[in-house]
Amino acid sequence: MDETKPLSPALERKQAIKNEIINVLTVIAATLIYSVSTYVFVIGNDFAPSGLSGVLSMIEYKFNLNAGTFVLLLLNLPLLIWSMFSLSKRFAINTTISVFILCGSLFLLEYIDKDNKFHFSCYTNVNGVEILDFGKRFFASIVSGFFAGVAIAMSFRANSSLGGVDIIVMIIQKKHPRANVSALLFGVNIIIIVASWLVFENIESVYFAIIYIIIFSKVCEYILNGVKRAIKFEVVTSQPDELARDLIDNLGHGVTVTNARGMYQNTDRYLLICVIRDRQIGDFENILKKYPDSFAFSSSVSEVFGRFLRK
Repeated sequence: MDETKPLSPALERKQAIKNEIINVLTVIAATLIYSVSTYVFVIGNDFAPSGLSGVLSMIEYKFNLNAGTFVLLLLNLPLLIWSMFSLSKRFAINTTISVFILCGSLFLLEYIDKDNKFHFSCYTNVNGVEILDFGKRFFASIVSGFFAGVAIAMSFRANSSLGGVDIIVMIIQKKHPRANVSALLFGVNIIIIVASWLVFENIESVYFAIIYIIIFSKVCEYILNGVKRAIKFEVVTSQPDELARDLIDNLGHGVTVTNARGMYQNTDRYLLICVIRDRQIGDFENILKKYPDSFAFSSSVSEVFGRFLRK
């Protein structure tokens, strides 16, 4: 049997440093994506996204972006300090980097964009009067929600967050594993949405905030869980060798076999376990039809780790 030699301490350190560099670069990229999309599509278009960014958009509406960015940083500082004592140091450091980049990039965008050329304005000029265009706001809420979902998922993958409400949720989840985090997030977002209605004095702001939240949550969920989503099949059969070989050759994934016993007829059987891509379900069913004495049941797998051959 071939044995895999463990990495030497020097190679382990090198790999650890490489992983940290990749994580930091991912945090930076995610934060820039979030800050640019928020500046371009959210700020100035009179709707509030979730979390502290929603607070930022309302502050910008009432005052100006520079003041809003400063307040955003002040709101995050106690949360960052709290995370240093309550969460892992790596998470706290990465989140701190993200928050400062977020506030700095928003401040810089406002500073260099004096004429608002980078803004996607949802206002339309009608007879010399600027009015909000429903279609443009709808488009802005979808696009900004999409990029927010991408950025948040990238941050979570890199053991980080974009600050704000995410820090509170992580702390509560650590101290109370049974706490309903989704309900907490929903409650916070509802408060922000209600506040946006009062600030913007426009019921449409609520609609677009809800669209934003739905889009970003679905995109984030898909990136975190859907990219490596798979289907696990467990097959009971009396022809393990033939069926296993058929699955390996045609689907490109390994098969695990264990002994089983059918208690209805008290006969020896075999249990095959195979994890495949969801797009291969049709091929799997066609293979199984060639073995009429076999039956299978499946379950969804949200994440696959380790060696998983693709075809």
